[in-house]
Amino acid sequence: MILVVYWIVLFVATLIVGRRIPKILHTPRTAFPDADEATYRRWRSRSLGATFVFLAFTIVPSIGLLIVAQTVAQMIAEGKITPSANFSALALIAILAGGVVWALIWGIQAWRLSKELMHPTMPPSFYPRPNQPMAETGAAEARFENTTPEPDRPE
Repeated sequence: MILVVYWIVLFVATLIVGRRIPKILHTPRTAFPDADEATYRRWRSRSLGATFVFLAFTIVPSIGLLIVAQTVAQMIAEGKITPSANFSALALIAILAGGVVWALIWGIQAWRLSKELMHPTMPPSFYPRPNQPMAETGAAEARFENTTPEPDRPE
């Protein structure tokens, strides 16, 4: 019963995550007009990487777990359970968990890059903010620059 629930959850998660691939592939560069090209490429590679890592490290170990579970069930039925079967099941679970953590790390990096794509960092303001030195804004030079024309004076 637990394996059936596991497979249903895995199937639904695979469908949800797998549907992101065409969306990421078909997102044009022009969708983020204010962001630079390097940030867009990093976001796309991290998003696709997180998706592929999640799919690979959940589906492949799950198929291995199914084979190991079948073998262990047969060994239990025959009364000859061995530690190697338990070890291989634990190893597959560790691989599955490691892949999910890897995909999670890349997914968080892609999420941060997508926030940067949506809201790029603005250059410093012309007007100084509280506790901001005027040298950072360039306002000090402009403030003392005389932009009004000199009146014509007879000599």
